[in-house]
Amino acid sequence: MSSELVADRACVLRVEGEIDISTAESLRAHLAEALDAEPAAPVICDLAAVAFLDSVGIGVLVAACDQAATSGRAFCVAGARGQVRRTLELVRLVELLPCFSTVSEALDAGNAAWMSEAGSK
Repeated sequence: MSSELVADRACVLRVEGEIDISTAESLRAHLAEALDAEPAAPVICDLAAVAFLDSVGIGVLVAACDQAATSGRAFCVAGARGQVRRTLELVRLVELLPCFSTVSEALDAGNAAWMSEAGSK
């Protein structure tokens, strides 16, 4: 996993491989760190290189969404495709948090509303 501040606008956490019981704690720690970091930047969890997501991983994303909402920080998922995207849709996580096709799409000026909405909640 790696994270970077992109264009001074958002912290992008790039996740690879599988998100399951053996990797979920690492993802949880990285997301918590990104959501607690200063300065407060929106956090994008990039799942483009994730091939598998199980219920433990879903729990981590839900907890990150809750942490973001509590702290007034924007949080979204980007890049989920195939089985991972279908899993997010089946559990209706796509209704709980913004999901974008790519990190670029999340960063686009047209999608800036998701970033500013969090601060107004």
